[in-house]
Amino acid sequence: MSEEGQLFDKKSLRALQDGERGLRELAADCVAMANASGGWLAIGVEDDADHPQPGQRVTDDQVMRLNKRIPTLTLNVAVAATRQVAPNGGEWIELQVFASRQAVAATSDGRYFLRVGDESR
Repeated sequence: MSEEGQLFDKKSLRALQDGERGLRELAADCVAMANASGGWLAIGVEDDADHPQPGQRVTDDQVMRLNKRIPTLTLNVAVAATRQVAPNGGEWIELQVFASRQAVAATSDGRYFLRVGDESR
């Protein structure tokens, strides 16, 4: 898996287990990437790891929840979440964030973010 940067970020699967707070943090990262040039989030891969933990499983509900919930927490952000399987058998979610070309992306509560290097600001 590549290094984190402008177009790629790793997130712990705990982000989905933190309920609404975790989803709002993911939404902010999606806004930042959409306002930059799009990108990918690897949800279920820790910052210091190349792959998810062996045996880690991702449910259909988690994938569906991201595909449904991120658009409701953002404006002008399009995403596509899919389940992936790593060489070690662990599963993770690949969340593609499409660039917002027509309008500035924001969270539904009016916050704007931009991806600068490997940070959302």
